[in-house]
Amino acid sequence: MRAPGKAIDPLVNINDMSSDAVKYAHERLQLLQHMKGKLLSNFGEPGQSYQALTNGFITLHQEYGRNLDVISRYIGGVTVDRSFHNQPGASAEPFTPIDAKQQKRAMALLSEFTFAPEVFNSSQALLTHLQQQRRGFDFFEVTEDPKLHELVLGLQKKVLDQLLHPAVMNRISDSSLYGNEYSLQAMMADLTEAIFAADAKGSVTSYRQNLQVEYINRLAAIVQKGEGHQHMNQSLARYYMTRIKSMLKTRGNDTASLAHKEQIAYLIDRALEVKS
Repeated sequence: MRAPGKAIDPLVNINDMSSDAVKYAHERLQLLQHMKGKLLSNFGEPGQSYQALTNGFITLHQEYGRNLDVISRYIGGVTVDRSFHNQPGASAEPFTPIDAKQQKRAMALLSEFTFAPEVFNSSQALLTHLQQQRRGFDFFEVTEDPKLHELVLGLQKKVLDQLLHPAVMNRISDSSLYGNEYSLQAMMADLTEAIFAADAKGSVTSYRQNLQVEYINRLAAIVQKGEGHQHMNQSLARYYMTRIKSMLKTRGNDTASLAHKEQIAYLIDRALEVKS
């Protein structure tokens, strides 16, 4: 299956080789979460640095992201059969949208393993041991503490790069004319729900604060610039920005969450040019 990426030509192969790549990726994500919990006990030798532990953490994180990449390609995906007309063994049609149930399954997994409030939580004991070994003149231009929020947001941004790519959003609408039953509005509704619903009436984790601002900024870019996007994409982006503002409540929030929600409202007003 081919699906958009960030290259100039947005059709890239994700190289999934399984008969059920979404199921395989799901199992890998579960395994990686389990392995992360055992890193501290499996790495560490007397008289040695914590570099092996840090390398293990980074490797798990990278593998986690690869499996999210695979899952994300199934949303708005279209399988391609390049067989000629009446060729033996050919599919009935050259282009076949991914089944709606499979797309919803993929979105549910992204919600659980990419956007959920607690998904990237790690033990304090593990995080305080993520130290790189100093070699030569290391750490003179950058600090050596682990950049945890940057690491997590980078992974989430890659998924958003895919789902909000104009080629993906446009193709979801185009493919609805030849069999795709997972509409653009359904995808946007599910994505918005995954990123905001859990925090509507309560405090927001720092990971989610970064994610939510990133999402709002991307919707704002679609509304304001719309480069490569069909007009309906801009309409839905504007609609869900308005919905998000009405979703966020301030009751029972800590100060950081209150400030964050006020910032979200400010960004939405500015993007939509609403005067207070």
